Amino acid sequence: MAKQEFQLSEGVTVEELSGPIYETFKAANPLYPDGFIKLQPYNQMLPRMYLNWEKKIKEFETKQDDVWVASYPKCGKQFIDNLSFHSVTLMQLDAGTTWTQEMVWCIMNNYDYEGAKATILDERVPFIELSAIYEMPGLPDTVELARNLPEPRIIKTHLSWDMLPNTLINKGKGKVIALLSFLWVIIINVFTREASPR
Repeated sequence: MAKQEFQLSEGVTVEELSGPIYETFKAANPLYPDGFIKLQPYNQMLPRMYLNWEKKIKEFETKQDDVWVASYPKCGKQFIDNLSFHSVTLMQLDAGTTWTQEMVWCIMNNYDYEGAKATILDERVPFIELSAIYEMPGLPDTVELARNLPEPRIIKTHLSWDMLPNTLINKGKGKVIALLSFLWVIIINVFTREASPR
């Protein structure tokens, strides 16, 4: 693959991945023909296409009334769906990113349930880095979708704290709802998702 130059934020570097474990992982993820890289200083492995978006996300201008719903991918809901016979106990462990997005949107929009039903969640609460990690026909620029939301904006992310926009981290423009989960719940969710037929 030819080396491509990317405009990255100051201090951000790319670590190329290699070795048999990486090659096995790459082969198991055919949606990413360009493979993956490790982004430093974040210590995060991401699809190579993220390099086109890193600076755009870091320089995203947050606003004081923005609310960010931040979680680790697969942090709880699917586990509850798959083990519903324990739903009462497991519900207490569920961080539920989707549920939280719906709840926050409704609270911040005066419980406008009809408005919530009329517009899909991905348009009301965009997943800001989705365009940076998936190439899908018809997928809008999710950074621009977030930028153009009416205020107050609610934005979903799975990025680590240090990868979020500078104005959120350094200037405190916006609020973050961080959803946490037990590691074993995330592992079971990822395994269940990958093992299920598609």
